[in-house]
Amino acid sequence: MDRGQSWLFQNGSSASPNLGEFNRYDNGGTFHIFTQNEDDIGKHRTILRGCSRFNQLIELYLYAEVFTNSYPDFVEDLETVHIVHVNETKEYKLPALSDDENNDKSVVTIDYDLDPEKRYPPFMFYNNITETLTFRPESKWLMGETFHFRVVVKEENSDVIQFSYACQVTVQGETLERMAELEFTNVEYDMMPIDRYSNTSIKWTAPVNLTFIKENWDELFDVYIKNVTIREHNQTMPLLKWEIVHLGEDNQTMNFTATFYEPYMLGLLIKKSDKIYIHFKYDLLDTNGFFKDEFKHLNGMFFDKPFAKEDAPYI
Repeated sequence: MDRGQSWLFQNGSSASPNLGEFNRYDNGGTFHIFTQNEDDIGKHRTILRGCSRFNQLIELYLYAEVFTNSYPDFVEDLETVHIVHVNETKEYKLPALSDDENNDKSVVTIDYDLDPEKRYPPFMFYNNITETLTFRPESKWLMGETFHFRVVVKEENSDVIQFSYACQVTVQGETLERMAELEFTNVEYDMMPIDRYSNTSIKWTAPVNLTFIKENWDELFDVYIKNVTIREHNQTMPLLKWEIVHLGEDNQTMNFTATFYEPYMLGLLIKKSDKIYIHFKYDLLDTNGFFKDEFKHLNGMFFDKPFAKEDAPYI
């Protein structure tokens, strides 16, 4: 058949898409038989009709028999609602599976909820050998939260013959307000006066990771000069070079040497007419004073890592 083909039932009605489709370009012509209509169960006589390049009518007869093929299911009711407590381990073994047709291996998979706004429980684990769900929440920040997932039962070699159960797990307890629960340590720094050799230092009020701060200085701080005419021209003046020359063993002291575009700038600073600023970049922080998600790596400046989003990712 070189010219258009039609796949028909014997009564002349189209067999596609009721029974599936015929693809003339798949391996020289392939029938894909598939239906979800129970009325199609049984044997059907179909005709593939077309014309040759010589305008000869050609008909090929195909019998297609459709059998019932339902998804596998649990022999007992599946428990879809779970309640756990922080620091508690709860295990739930799934019921056994049964497939009426027994024509393929039955399998279980665990998946995200179809609603992307519903959160998957990261403290849940599934052992596909023992077919057991394990819930192990270990953070108080999970209390009062409900998470969602799906238990999918399917035939191993089919992505169509399947069914999914919507499930949820709730961590018992009252939801905590993180700003009220956390204890904060205020960490500040002071800059010492610059001397005639362009040397100065800053002193932190608590030990910090000076090596990390040195390696990420430009991302954390701006250094610039404001002169006495700042109100007139409203501009800051950059330094030619700002070099970290020494880190104190106390993890609090950092020594610097400044290089200016013009020598007179140092004189103005020593006379205290102008001022040099070491300015922390506050746009790195969110409204609560924590590093934003894209800058959370900067928490490395602290030895005791502060509260970050990953510590309570479900609030």
